[in-house]
Amino acid sequence: MIRVLPDEVVNRIAAGEVVERPLSVVKELVENSLDAGATRIIVEISRGGKELIKVVDNGSGIPPEELPTAFSRHGTSKITASTDLDTIATLGFRGEALPSIASISRLTLTSREQGAPEAHSIKIEGGKMGPVEPTGAPPGTTIVVAELFFNTPARAKFLKTDATESLRVTQTLMALALANPAVSFSLHVDGRETFSTTGTGSLQEVVARLFNARLAKNCLSLAWDEGWVKLSGLIGNPETARGSRQQQFWALGKRPITSQMLSSALDRAYDTLLPRGQHPFCAITIQLEPRLVDVNVHPAKREVRFRQEQELYRAIVHAIRGALEQITPKKIEVEEKLSKLPPEPSYRPRELNFPTITTREEQPLYKTRPQIIPHEPVPQAASREESVQLPKKEEEGWPQSLHVIGQAKKLYIIAASEDGLYLVDQHAAHERIRYEELQAQQQKHPSQLLLSPERIELGVAESKALTRVEKELGQMGFDWEDFGGGSILLRAVPVGLVSNPGEVLLDFATLALSSEFRGATPWQQKAKVLATMACHSAVRAGEVLPTKAMEQIIEQLGQCQVPRSCPHGRPTMLKLAWLEVNRHFQR
Repeated sequence: MIRVLPDEVVNRIAAGEVVERPLSVVKELVENSLDAGATRIIVEISRGGKELIKVVDNGSGIPPEELPTAFSRHGTSKITASTDLDTIATLGFRGEALPSIASISRLTLTSREQGAPEAHSIKIEGGKMGPVEPTGAPPGTTIVVAELFFNTPARAKFLKTDATESLRVTQTLMALALANPAVSFSLHVDGRETFSTTGTGSLQEVVARLFNARLAKNCLSLAWDEGWVKLSGLIGNPETARGSRQQQFWALGKRPITSQMLSSALDRAYDTLLPRGQHPFCAITIQLEPRLVDVNVHPAKREVRFRQEQELYRAIVHAIRGALEQITPKKIEVEEKLSKLPPEPSYRPRELNFPTITTREEQPLYKTRPQIIPHEPVPQAASREESVQLPKKEEEGWPQSLHVIGQAKKLYIIAASEDGLYLVDQHAAHERIRYEELQAQQQKHPSQLLLSPERIELGVAESKALTRVEKELGQMGFDWEDFGGGSILLRAVPVGLVSNPGEVLLDFATLALSSEFRGATPWQQKAKVLATMACHSAVRAGEVLPTKAMEQIIEQLGQCQVPRSCPHGRPTMLKLAWLEVNRHFQR
């Protein structure tokens, strides 16, 4: 029998599309606040939004007689006819958010129009609406969503940990704050302020508050106007590039969006200025005529479709390249020339102090063979040299009487044995050595207290992400405390750490934010953390090594269980057999 479903069932079905998790609720409610003209928005969440979500704004408010209508399916003030879908200028327009949220939570809405003598409230529990009652409240709207998914426990089981859900809410609200610098945003997580913006309209100030002052200072202004499209915002100096796209923010008007085309245009603009795998910061707003874009292609309204995609791609590339000229055409020209040369990491040379080498007979480097936690190597690069398949130690055996000849380009150790010449990547080799040393350490790695605690600006999302690897980093010798606002107070670092501690912790935070890390098993996550630490404590490419240091690296590499690749999967050496050498010289 075919029947029409009750409204309660319809709303709960719709909630499955509109409300995936707490961040969906926050996003929809904040977008309603922005559509209401709010200049101040306060968001509070508890237990990742599962227990409580509260959004307070100073917008236009809702008349008391319209409060029940706001919770009726497809009840909206933003469009009136189908033709309006072609010229959408608001963030919300479907009239689905409030009834969907109310159907799977205990919701209370309190609103007072600007200039009205009093406020009114309405309570809805699991879709069942109560009466409209007068109450006291300032102008604007306050919505409290309690016990999300209380009547759909199966949905709640698919939510992640409180920390993960809180991080997603944080990232979503950060994107909204960057898209709306004239609005003051404040986020409180479990009773503690995570970040706040002033709403002065300065995008640079928002970047400084959400991330750090150094990033804001190293941003370039973007302004482009072709009539049909306007681009504005900030782009990062090439020196601020990161190994992920976590700090790339796009907005269509006031709406944060994602688009592969936009990311591709950004990469094209920085084409010759950044090494492969590095991505610039950006916070760019696109202004288009509503008829040139379709925002109604996905329930989350984050994905959009552009009607003049090629023209927009070209405009973005030209606009960004024009902004990059602020760092002087001469500098860009030099960097373009350097980009065509073989990559040579720009690490500062340092004096190394290696201990005296002892022979295997005198003192073995390992009393017992280290136990290696399995890991999944990153696929090897497609370059010709890195794609060389080297035989495993178990198959070929470690070369006998391998002695050091010298160093090439401050990158490679040249060694020879009876079976051929070896080119050893000094950083990758030492990274393998340090990785197995860290794996073998069962106790806490020794720490070194800083003379005075160092305050490090990481950014809100990054500082929260560090909590995911706090245990592992503590085991390695890091000691810090959360200072609030994206800052941490670093008290101790591991003994032997080579890199700047701030850069190391930023890399760990970026790792914790990556989808690859979040989807890994616990032992895989541990291996990734150790690999990152090994990288930062290994000798660098670009360092001049004394002969004894190179000999010790070769000696210790031969003691490793997996000597022919670093923990990230890159080869540590390249072999050129004497037979090949002789063939080359026609011997």
